[in-house]
Amino acid sequence: MVHYFSLGFIKIAYLDVFVHILFIIALCGIYTFKSVRLVATYAACFVLGYLITFFLSAFGIINTPARLLPFLLPLTTLIVSVSNFFLKKNAFTNKYSPHNYRYFLALGGGLLHGLDFPAALGSVLHADKLFLPVFAFNMGVLSALFLTISFLLITAFILTYLLRVNIREWNLILSGACAGISIYIIMHAFFYAQVLK
Repeated sequence: MVHYFSLGFIKIAYLDVFVHILFIIALCGIYTFKSVRLVATYAACFVLGYLITFFLSAFGIINTPARLLPFLLPLTTLIVSVSNFFLKKNAFTNKYSPHNYRYFLALGGGLLHGLDFPAALGSVLHADKLFLPVFAFNMGVLSALFLTISFLLITAFILTYLLRVNIREWNLILSGACAGISIYIIMHAFFYAQVLK
């Protein structure tokens, strides 16, 4: 049980699969505690999408070619990062207003990222008793997700409230970094795909 919880936690938090956490950073990292409800809603949309494709993929209902995911996953982060550049903050509250399209970005990102997680469970998915391993794994994923978002909100609070960094500038720095890393991951995946042909 603890093993599968750790596996799920590591799948989000470990740098070898940084593409998952990068999406969460791009989606939620530009917000502060003033927007905690909005961030929670985006996270819920991501989790909903993730759970749908996780179970569909885990039980063999849908199959996605593994070679596509190294391109599609960072592409989701790149799309969210670019969309961040066009957000306009509320001049009076120094926070971003909700935008309906971001719910679909979060849901779509969750749907794609959920396809990558069942592979981490490997042969367990073919065992007779699936409930506990799958439950523990997903609890690990959700715990890592919660900690990541909490860390992002605290960081944004320190920068924008204590250090008085403009939230727009923080958005540009963070989104630019996420976009740049996403492009690097896509190019890296493309290079290896060409080498392995």
